[in-house]
Amino acid sequence: MLPIIVASLLFVAVGCSSSSAKLNTPSPGLPAPGKLYFPPDNPFIPGKYTTAEEGKFYTVWDTIIIARISHQQNKFRVSRTTAFQKNTTDTDQTIEQEHTEWFGLYDDVSQALSGINRNIDLRCLPARQQISLLGIVYNRVE
Repeated sequence: MLPIIVASLLFVAVGCSSSSAKLNTPSPGLPAPGKLYFPPDNPFIPGKYTTAEEGKFYTVWDTIIIARISHQQNKFRVSRTTAFQKNTTDTDQTIEQEHTEWFGLYDDVSQALSGINRNIDLRCLPARQQISLLGIVYNRVE
């Protein structure tokens, strides 16, 4: 399972740097990233963050959900679902999905959510209502 995760992360990271790829709005009808409100005393709020990319031969949808763990200051559960579809023929290909979960601690100073049980760090961009994982930017949608 770990090789699949690493391969998909590398594929998404390499695919996202492609100059021919275009970024899609993954969920029309949801609020635009600039329309959400962050209270001034807590610039980072758990929520749902998405990104999508369509290349010549593939489409990738990625969702990260961050939820605060009850009675735990700055401790969060992070859930990531990645869906991948090859676009190599005229017919619709099956969509492959992968789901990963981990726990993280949020640091207000560095604005990073560092993985506890996995070496995965999310960079938080509260002013833009975005997070970044391996250089891939996710927009907050709820």
